[in-house]
Amino acid sequence: MVLKKICNMSYAEIKDHVAAELHCEAKLVEVPRSNREPEVGLSIKKDEKISFIFHLEEAIKKTPAATIEQLTEDIRCMLKTEAIKLDLNNLRCERVVPHLVNTAANKEMLKALPHRNILDLSVIYEIPVQVAEGVIGTAKITNQAAEAQGFTEEQLYEIALQNMDPKLRPLSEVMAEAMEFEQGDLDPTEFIRDGFPKMYVLTNARKFHGAAAVLRQDMLRDLSEKLGSDLYIMPSSIHEVLIVPADKELEAHMLLAMVSDVNGSVVEKKEQLSNSLYSYSPDKGLTLAGIGYNL
Repeated sequence: MVLKKICNMSYAEIKDHVAAELHCEAKLVEVPRSNREPEVGLSIKKDEKISFIFHLEEAIKKTPAATIEQLTEDIRCMLKTEAIKLDLNNLRCERVVPHLVNTAANKEMLKALPHRNILDLSVIYEIPVQVAEGVIGTAKITNQAAEAQGFTEEQLYEIALQNMDPKLRPLSEVMAEAMEFEQGDLDPTEFIRDGFPKMYVLTNARKFHGAAAVLRQDMLRDLSEKLGSDLYIMPSSIHEVLIVPADKELEAHMLLAMVSDVNGSVVEKKEQLSNSLYSYSPDKGLTLAGIGYNL
């Protein structure tokens, strides 16, 4: 692990400073990250119930001029945040949520996390965490944390699905909202060409790591029945998916090309979910309609 100089201090010196100031255990660790190389983090342990990893290298990259006092205060705020406490008995009803990641791109990270593979994706589990005022992040549930609390992956999956708050909306509404049109100023359906299949956006209420909403196949079934058609599902990012009717107007190879093009030119690497195209039918459930290049 490279010990870079930050705030005129090495990572090791920052670790020692934080441990002394906050009266906690601190050690340098490598943090696996979705679709990216590991970075340096600080493993913080205050007591048996409060432990988390502070993404030290990432925090410094975001704020290069940060002082050691600012970094220490950020960690102090995380120590005070109740959501950091991995008390899964309290999380059963309201906190644990699912997050979908690309399996091949996250092999190393998945080794440390309870997960299940679905097609070329994996479901992991996390807890929304307020890392600063107005800033929400997530804490991934590790094998160690789940085992300590006596939770199996199957239990986490059921809990996470119950806690999910999926949102399905026509793309036209989402586009109109994003462009801040007042109601009545413009009919959002004008964004969709005549004869063009209606598209839907599926995400969660936070619009963060919302692609996991595709796990709610009851919603997919209802939409399929409403449209009288099977569905194509395009993973636009880890935060949402786009859904269109599986009819003759849009063939699978065209949609697969769209997914690959968007990932290659618009979506940041860390935000990409997959270059595959998925399909849903009430009979077969969720399947792969086409597979793109690896992330």
